[in-house]
Amino acid sequence: MLRMIESTLESPWSLHVIMGYGVLPKVAHYYSRLLIMRVTANDVGVFRTLLTQRPEFREQFRAATFDGVAGNPLTILGNSIPQLDRTGCEYIFEEED
Repeated sequence: MLRMIESTLESPWSLHVIMGYGVLPKVAHYYSRLLIMRVTANDVGVFRTLLTQRPEFREQFRAATFDGVAGNPLTILGNSIPQLDRTGCEYIFEEED
């Protein structure tokens, strides 16, 4: 699956279609749980390029990799993404007399 994502990085339309299937969280989740020696620099580069091109998927990537293997480069990359601050989303409703 990662090779398929890598091949679509050059085509914005193909990348849009592939990401529409919800592939990123599943692939990121899988790769973040691999042993450190099984993840190559090329694998990390594919995810880094993808997140640079499509920043709207950063939160999904962070959520998919937050509890990966300690020291795994993808887990480190996911943990380096700051959590979105959702200020202003919670309201207190008061009944007016």
